[in-house]
Amino acid sequence: MAQAWKVTVKSPWRKYAKGLSVQIVTNSSGSKPTRDQIFEAFDRQLGIKKENGANPSFDIEKS
Repeated sequence: MAQAWKVTVKSPWRKYAKGLSVQIVTNSSGSKPTRDQIFEAFDRQLGIKKENGANPSFDIEKS
């Protein structure tokens, strides 16, 4: 079953400002989205491409 997640930037890093958030839907219930899925969502939804060394921290919660 699909699960919706809200991912919010907790500590800023370059283009990833604190408080920016995206929604992610995963196919496996209970497992949080991976960092790759998170960066892909930021690219698709906000146009923020992952940079080498990108290391913001995220707050991940069920929607």
